[in-house]
Amino acid sequence: MSPIEQYVQFYKNHPEYFKQDNDIQIVLDEAILSTFSQEKDCELGLIYETKYFWVLIDLIENAEKHRYPYMRVIHKEKSNGVVIIPRLGEKIVFLRQFRHGTRQLELELPRGFAEEGCTVYENATLEISEEIGAHAENIELLGSIVSDSALTYAPVHILLCDISNIGKLEHDEGIKDTVLLTKDEVMDYISVNKIRDSFSICAMMKWITHSKGR
Repeated sequence: MSPIEQYVQFYKNHPEYFKQDNDIQIVLDEAILSTFSQEKDCELGLIYETKYFWVLIDLIENAEKHRYPYMRVIHKEKSNGVVIIPRLGEKIVFLRQFRHGTRQLELELPRGFAEEGCTVYENATLEISEEIGAHAENIELLGSIVSDSALTYAPVHILLCDISNIGKLEHDEGIKDTVLLTKDEVMDYISVNKIRDSFSICAMMKWITHSKGR
């Protein structure tokens, strides 16, 4: 099947991802999609799939009847993944990790995609074990965020846990070493752009606001 044919079938199987809005309508007519794609020489439809997500390019029609393509990512699990704040004593464990997207070393909290069949707590335990070789204890769910509301569908869950040691690092994921920081040091690092990963910054904000609410 072509990407547009797959897209139409995907819509029939998953109508929950195609809620309509008067100002931002999704065009679902296969003939219109095919004509627009040919005339504008652009991709439309279900263009890519992995074990974790689908990549769609929708055809949007706005209130002025202008049509344009718009890409989005739909995750196969209900969650996009987890971000974990691991506490080792009074300090927080950050990863110094080389990231393909920026092609630079970044300071980040451990995180990962949602694994099929895992609860958020099991997912957090798995990520902590895989990435820093530690056992997560006293796991607490702090809430969730939407990583990019213009692009993705599923929430990312934020969790806090305690660990007693740091074990073998997952070097295959580009993790070079760990950095232990107090909460105040983390905020200083964020303010001077030493920590710029949005997941980590959001996780810290969730933790701070959660603590104040107690």
